[in-house]
Amino acid sequence: LPPKAFDGSAVDEDEPYGLSLRCYAAAVEIDGTDAGLWRTLGTLAARRGVPHLARHALEMGLAVHPRHPLMLEDLAETLLAVGDFPAVRHVAGLISALDPRHARAERMKRAPETLEPAEAFRAIAKLA
Repeated sequence: LPPKAFDGSAVDEDEPYGLSLRCYAAAVEIDGTDAGLWRTLGTLAARRGVPHLARHALEMGLAVHPRHPLMLEDLAETLLAVGDFPAVRHVAGLISALDPRHARAERMKRAPETLEPAEAFRAIAKLA
């Protein structure tokens, strides 16, 4: 993340995950080619309830590794939590292309409006 995209001002280091978010943001500034770092930053941001950072980090990770199945799942859950249902359908289609038997992706493609986000992504849903 460029420093202007995430300057850490939204993170209180005393809160759970606050310091971790700052450290992973610094790590992706050093090595933006590590999809695993982007995924960790995205999932931490989701747990912390920072939806814009979660989505951005997961999308950046997919730019590095477009067929990363776990990152696609995390992005789909993030999008579901913020209510971007057209994007959920699109990402679910990408997951289904990798794994045609992925039941949750199939449900996301059909009717994402009827689904609740996975537990790890509910902090985002509370803000939406």
